[in-house]
Amino acid sequence: DVFQTGASRVSYKGRTVKLPKDHGRGYEELTLHGIVMKSSNRGAAHLGMMLGEDRLREYASAFGFGETTGIDLGGEVGGILHPVKNWDGLTITRMPMGHAVSATPLQVHYAMSVVANDGVLMKPQIVKRVFDRQGDEVLQFQPKAKRRVISADAASELSSMLVDVVSDEGTARKAIIDNFNVAGKTGTTQKIVNGQYSNSEHIASFSGYFPAENPELVITVIVDHPKFNGLGYGGSVSGPAFRNIAEACIGYLGIRPSRTDASSIALRESIYDRSRRLSN
Repeated sequence: DVFQTGASRVSYKGRTVKLPKDHGRGYEELTLHGIVMKSSNRGAAHLGMMLGEDRLREYASAFGFGETTGIDLGGEVGGILHPVKNWDGLTITRMPMGHAVSATPLQVHYAMSVVANDGVLMKPQIVKRVFDRQGDEVLQFQPKAKRRVISADAASELSSMLVDVVSDEGTARKAIIDNFNVAGKTGTTQKIVNGQYSNSEHIASFSGYFPAENPELVITVIVDHPKFNGLGYGGSVSGPAFRNIAEACIGYLGIRPSRTDASSIALRESIYDRSRRLSN
């Protein structure tokens, strides 16, 4: 499908709805792939209206928003995901771009991991194994799947879109890692100051994983009120931090590159058991 993203107002359920603006000059029309790759607010609004209130909220809830993750740490909050009955007339077009909802960094990371894990939502773990003084393993915690959110085919299709986000044509050019296929999504969120969305204070984010064809590591970078020339977009601020962290992890974790021409990175034997990755 092609979405007409040039119009600032559209008809939805018998009423006229004002759509959010896109960055820069915007786009006259975009496909679903283009909406994700270009991080189009207006395109996201079209997707929200296409899904409708009930399905949009159901998907948001299924991905873990509005609930605690169950991580074994104290003080976790569940964020905010309002029931449909409490939505106003703009929520259907604003929630897809990140307004009218609040999430913790862990929830963002949690949701991106669904795509990396073939559509399955996992319970976060802090400890994998426990060893005694002699170095012998005395306890092991197995991965626990909470639920399937989307099909493996849908996760694969979405992953291909997220790979194009981390490309010269996408919004996360600065997250590109040589010889690796990286998938991810940028985020630039206005902070609420004195009860209103601020035009000057933002939160920049990037959540991604690699290698995209066989994910081994998901990294999420959140920068609160970045000091940047102009607007602190997620791709400009958090993308480079993601790349630096990822490059430091590649050799240490023994992550193999996507392309065989990579010979400059000295790899250690991986500490991960790849056979334990869940897919259903």
